[in-house]
Amino acid sequence: LEGWVPPYDATVVASETRERDTQLQIVYSDACRAAWARVTRYDNASAGNTVSASIYRQIAPEAADRQDTTEPDAQSAYTTLIVRDDARTRLCADGAISVDGVRLELGAPVCV
Repeated sequence: LEGWVPPYDATVVASETRERDTQLQIVYSDACRAAWARVTRYDNASAGNTVSASIYRQIAPEAADRQDTTEPDAQSAYTTLIVRDDARTRLCADGAISVDGVRLELGAPVCV
């Protein structure tokens, strides 16, 4: 995602603070009719660890349009966009971080 610039109208539509000083968010662009998930860690432990984020349609969490990412040695991870063809389609995001090689899920998904 190096060099990627978010759409001009990108808005955080869901944001929750999670365990271990992390933030789980869904960002949405009405112009693109698309959303992406972002997980950010604020624990100063990114070196040697990972940050993971996923976004998917609530009705089909394992469908082919699900977007997942895992970033090593990073403070934040952003998924690729998922297009929402119908405004009634609920989107959900979840995330995880690793600490000393142990994956820690960040709780229940956030949905919009």
